[in-house]
Amino acid sequence: MKVAIVCRLMPLYRFGLFKELSRTNEDFCFTMFGDTSELNGIRGINSKYLAPFEIDEINWIRTKNIFSRYGHFLWQKGIVRKIIGSEYKVFVFEGAIRHFPIWVFAILCKFFGKKVIFWTHGDKGDDQGIKRIIRFIFFKYLGSSLFLYGDYQKQVMVKRGFDNFKIFVIYNSLNPIKQFGILENITKKESTLIKQNMFLDEGDLTVIFVGRLIKTKGVHQLLQSVSILKKIGYLLNVIIIGDGPEVMNLKTFTLNEDLDKQIMFLGEIHEEIELARYFSISDIMISPGNVGLNCIHSLTYGVPVLTHDDMIFQGPEVESIKNLETGIFYERNNFDDLVRKIEYCCNNFVRNKTSIQRCQKVVKDIYNPKNQVEAIVSGIKRTLYN
Repeated sequence: MKVAIVCRLMPLYRFGLFKELSRTNEDFCFTMFGDTSELNGIRGINSKYLAPFEIDEINWIRTKNIFSRYGHFLWQKGIVRKIIGSEYKVFVFEGAIRHFPIWVFAILCKFFGKKVIFWTHGDKGDDQGIKRIIRFIFFKYLGSSLFLYGDYQKQVMVKRGFDNFKIFVIYNSLNPIKQFGILENITKKESTLIKQNMFLDEGDLTVIFVGRLIKTKGVHQLLQSVSILKKIGYLLNVIIIGDGPEVMNLKTFTLNEDLDKQIMFLGEIHEEIELARYFSISDIMISPGNVGLNCIHSLTYGVPVLTHDDMIFQGPEVESIKNLETGIFYERNNFDDLVRKIEYCCNNFVRNKTSIQRCQKVVKDIYNPKNQVEAIVSGIKRTLYN
């Protein structure tokens, strides 16, 4: 049976999943649909990976998106044709409220007898008013079932009236097999040299942040914490990977607080080998704001994660963090607690073989493409055959 996975874009971070879906499956043949464009800093998969399928290629039909001058998603060419035809029996759509074409596609699918599954973040508990009503009606009555990224969203949505047996948690993933292989090839000598070339004291706790430099990520709070801890005798090495509107403010703060020997701004880095080198010298990733796939990225390289504890304002990947095992939580909007928790890490977090294995275990067990595909296949079967 043919299944269409319809995405606005073909983001590079889903390459591992799309590759796994493209492999021969005894029950379903998956085809991905999506544009190759880059949007909001999200890199797309190179079109050289289009099928015909080989070892590193994906079963993908390229589509064309139409956006308004303000960036609103208006239409996706080529999907209606696939709905009207009888080739695909199941359509999996990225279900975001503002993706207006998805609702048109879903209505057409219902008319032509196709099964519709929404792949979505769902309701984390912060939906109010008209947004909550629209999400409830569209997801409950246009979709045959839902694919969610995390268990917390499922609990919220079941409490709000969704059918427990029509919600399937499929989690999220990157490309861990590739990443594990890269990490294994980085020698201890190489990591030591990288750290020595970057910082004055390689023995200090090394913190990494990876993500967009925007206010909601709370990087300024991280730098303020570093400044306060320095005054009481705790020196930290900090690696900032990413770019965004806050970069100049953060650099200015760093200079004003005389932290430029401790904090390194490396800009955007997309090459996995280079990212792996910086993760390999890091003891912890700190993201005072929300985490997303950067959390899985960090755990894949054996680096625990510090972030806030409010699930409503978190990405679903935060569920991969087990307090004091694969990371540590601080109380959201409590800056003093953030400082205390970073101080705790200075005294207790050490990168070693055991800590690396503990972090990687959650990726090997749950947050990987193979597990995602198994969850997707199981969800489709239950949707089709009750």
